[in-house]
Amino acid sequence: MFPANYFETTSNGYKLFFDEIIQSICLRWKGYIPLSLHEESMLAVLDLVKERKTKLILLDTSAISFLSKENHQWVADIWLPRLADIIDESCYIAYVLSRNDFSREAVEIINEKVLTPNPQLRQKYFNNLVEARAWLFDNTSQQK
Repeated sequence: MFPANYFETTSNGYKLFFDEIIQSICLRWKGYIPLSLHEESMLAVLDLVKERKTKLILLDTSAISFLSKENHQWVADIWLPRLADIIDESCYIAYVLSRNDFSREAVEIINEKVLTPNPQLRQKYFNNLVEARAWLFDNTSQQK
């Protein structure tokens, strides 16, 4: 599904890569993600945003079994403000939501609280990867 010419790093619990076709940073998690691993992966996303100068991010939580309240709070308090500081225009964030109802609801709630007041961080939720990639691809023209 993804081209061979993308940056990739894989760790226990996540895979981070740059999708050349949609010009997006992609982060996929699997299983239970402790706070330390969540922080590590999300900070790596920020590094790639700076390096690749992209404003498109795909966060795939579809295979997560559980994310704690602390994980969501860290994203709200630390990660999203850092992302907002890095970008100088709109940033598009596509979430592929977990099949786990609790994790799905937690992602939606925390992100609504944080992203709604920040118009430069544009987000959209998806039930599958294909729709998320298509939305980001449609916003690729915003990169130019």
